[in-house]
Formats: sequence, C-alpha cells, structure tokens
Amino acid sequence: MQSYDIYAPWYDIQNDMEDVEFYLEMLSTYGGPALDAGCGTGRLLLAFAREGFECAGFDTSQEMLRIARSKIEAEQPDVSERIEVSYGDMREFQLGRKFRTALFG
Repeated sequence: MQSYDIYAPWYDIQNDMEDVEFYLEMLSTYGGPALDAGCGTGRLLLAFAREGFECAGFDTSQEMLRIARSKIEAEQPDVSERIEVSYGDMREFQLGRKFRTALFG
C-alpha cells in the first residue's frame, strides 16, 4: 500500500485550492493535450476535460486512481472520453504519446 492510499479519501477536501484557473490559463496559452504526472484523484484532469482539453494522468496510488476513475465515470461522455488515467511512477513512465503541456505534482 502506498502512503497516499490512506490519504486518498480526504485528498479533495484538503486540496480544494484555487490553482485550477492558473492551470487552465496555462493550457489556453500552450495548448493540449495535457499530462498530469501525479494526478491523484483527477481533480485537475476533470477541470481540463470540462474545458474541452484532452488530458492524461498517472499516479502510484491505486486508491487515488480508483477515486479518479469513479469521478470520471460520473461525468458526461463528452468529458470522460477526453481523460486517460493509468498507474505509473514519474521516475519511469511511458504513455506512448506526446503532450504540449505537462505538470508534475
């Protein structure tokens, strides 16, 4: 079990930050698709996809990814189809695609 697995249920509550607008402005400037390395519960991925950006994220916490997938599945298809999440470690990962914008959390 990863240390973030224990933290996953409270992650969104404790990370309800006002950083989304900053990242959306960055995406508007540099374009998508966007990569969120260490995407956690998909908080930013959902915001990106809701604004029309293709995005992908990965994380080492299976519990964080479980929550992200649950939230993504609850979205409308036009939003959920823009998001790809997978298990991965930012020290070594390959998604087989290129991104115009990347953030590492």
